[in-house]
Amino acid sequence: MPQLIDAAAAWGDYDNDGDPDLLVSGLIIPDVSPSAGYVTRLYRNARDRGFTLVPTIFPPLAYSAAAWGDFDNDGDLDLVLSGLTTNVLPVKPSFSLPDGDTRL
Repeated sequence: MPQLIDAAAAWGDYDNDGDPDLLVSGLIIPDVSPSAGYVTRLYRNARDRGFTLVPTIFPPLAYSAAAWGDFDNDGDLDLVLSGLTTNVLPVKPSFSLPDGDTRL
């Protein structure tokens, strides 16, 4: 998991397995990693195996905020993200999964 600044983190059970998963976004600290840049990553809690990176379509963000909740009241967990993209434009994307779909 990268060390981030200007970051956000939000816990939510996106795959409905009973374990809290973690979404992080922010700027990878340049002095710590050669792959510095904006990121948004979702880590699945694999219990005894730790956290695994989940491929997503989320934009890389910094100066961000994230929140999980059932925003559309359909019983499924939704995610709202906001922040700045690498071209320093503010964005307010939100992501919701169809019923029963755990892919992001």
